[in-house]
Amino acid sequence: MPDSIPVGSGSATITVTVRDDQGNPVPGAVVSLEASGAGNTLIQPSSPTGSDGLAQGTLTGTAPGAIVVMATVNGVVHVTQTAQVTVTDATTPTVDHFAFRLQPPHDVRVGEQIRLEVALVDASGNVVPLTGILMYLGLFPDGSDVPTNSRLVGNRFVATENGVALFNLAVNTAGSYRFRALTDQLPELGPHGPEPYLFSLPFGVH
Repeated sequence: MPDSIPVGSGSATITVTVRDDQGNPVPGAVVSLEASGAGNTLIQPSSPTGSDGLAQGTLTGTAPGAIVVMATVNGVVHVTQTAQVTVTDATTPTVDHFAFRLQPPHDVRVGEQIRLEVALVDASGNVVPLTGILMYLGLFPDGSDVPTNSRLVGNRFVATENGVALFNLAVNTAGSYRFRALTDQLPELGPHGPEPYLFSLPFGVH
């Protein structure tokens, strides 16, 4: 299955392997697929699984963005693993990096709400209007590469809307930190994304 397909003309084959609790392929299982969002066409598997336990469907997309495909076996068993496909538009610029368009002040209080906007931008700094790219933030103490995400209060996983993800977070422990924006759906950007934005929390503020 490709990670991305062109809008309108591309298709992705969605393959589901059904196994029993011993890891053996299950023949004769009926697999149904469901896709998130609008602007996609999903062709269901044409037959139950064969002796190899495999069933295949096909996905096409008519609008740029990320599509998550989920599977159900025999109408009752929901497969926990999902497939993600990004539909790209040839007229849409390529994402080059992330940018913090809205940043917190350099000093905030413990528990004070921090509002951040992370944008997908091209090499010229223009927002690339992709919707449905799941962004998440990591919180790192200054001088450390080990995240302390347990100190974040709020949802640090937000999908983009027209290329922008809006976060409302707080930090529950005083210290000096930096944010780093990440996504698993744009692997060409590498595992660490852009240079993180540094901000500080006054020590001892409650």
